[in-house]
Amino acid sequence: MDLSVVIPTYNEKENIEEMVSRVDKECKRNGISAEIIVVDDNSPDGTWKIVQRMMKKKKNLRLILRKKREGLGVALFQGYQNSKGKVICSIDADLSIDPSYIPKVYKKIQDGYDLITGSRFMKAEDSKVVGKPKFKVWTSKGAALLASILFRMNLHDYTLNFRTFKRKVVPKTFESKGNVFLAEFLYTAKKRGFKVGEYPITFAERTRGRSKMRRTREIFLFLIALIKLRLKTF
Repeated sequence: MDLSVVIPTYNEKENIEEMVSRVDKECKRNGISAEIIVVDDNSPDGTWKIVQRMMKKKKNLRLILRKKREGLGVALFQGYQNSKGKVICSIDADLSIDPSYIPKVYKKIQDGYDLITGSRFMKAEDSKVVGKPKFKVWTSKGAALLASILFRMNLHDYTLNFRTFKRKVVPKTFESKGNVFLAEFLYTAKKRGFKVGEYPITFAERTRGRSKMRRTREIFLFLIALIKLRLKTF
């Protein structure tokens, strides 16, 4: 198995079927042997039922159905631990990121990187955000700047759930349960000596379904968690 694609979901019935189909198509078209793992937090809208139905035709599709919501970090970590691929990729289900990026970042891993994270904020033509309110974009950029200062890393984006990495990069444990897990994952990988890089991507705001992020609360928790993580490693 070349690649495991982990997709965390909660109330994504409007997007999950198209997302899984497009991921599967891109991998097959590029000759990548891949499994797709949907980690669903017992979605009230029945997202997991759609996945179960799709599994009858797609033998490379797997479902991890969790009993309750415990945060993005916990869902992703469980998906990583249960994956079988030599390389792991995580991506959201809301179609904000085109699955055609997956083969491109997978190739970067084959070229020698241990971890490649997608970036919306690099100085590159393809690195941009479309359809998102400016204040939300600047909030994300501000969080990235703070993370760069605290972690002393030269990255532009720490909170995007689109990254591809070798299996050995997955830590045995982690501190964070929410979105800050994404930043912690990059920081611990760099600290452990892995080669980390970025790939410019275009992020398009979702057009179906609602975002699950409670922005004010998540920003506060993100800032506190970053500071705690940095102090712990002094």
